Amino acid sequence: MYINKNSKLIYILFGVVALIALLLGIALQHDREPHFHLETLDGQTFSAQNLKGKWVFINYWASWCTPCLKEIPELNEFAKNNQDNNILVFGVNAENASSAQVRRLVDKLSIQFPVLNANPAPYYNIGQVYELPVTYIISPKGILYSRLVGPQTQQSLAAEIKN
Repeated sequence: MYINKNSKLIYILFGVVALIALLLGIALQHDREPHFHLETLDGQTFSAQNLKGKWVFINYWASWCTPCLKEIPELNEFAKNNQDNNILVFGVNAENASSAQVRRLVDKLSIQFPVLNANPAPYYNIGQVYELPVTYIISPKGILYSRLVGPQTQQSLAAEIKN
């Protein structure tokens, strides 16, 4: 098969364009790393980078939700017992209350794990929360791993990530 000079030039140009597209794709993939910060009521800040490599449990609760109140001691113990195991537990109040109101509820209900100032749902593609209590588990890769509806125990939370 005979390839003239113009054909060679076209193949070389096509190869260069493909290489540039590949390198640009790699660069864009790197930029897709999540860039966000979660701030707690007490001023702690957790960046996406801080959370990488950890299991993150995000529990949505409300003060009027009896099953939510029932699981708070379990969540407190789970958070305390796993603080050295690359596991973090965060709470999110689902009542659209002010930070001051949520802080009072946290004190009144003896919530000992960090409660977030804002809903992290957009960062993890959680969507709208319609059921309470609900706990979302984020994998160490930062991906939504599981959704648990209803009150949880230390055992049910631990079992979910052992699989």
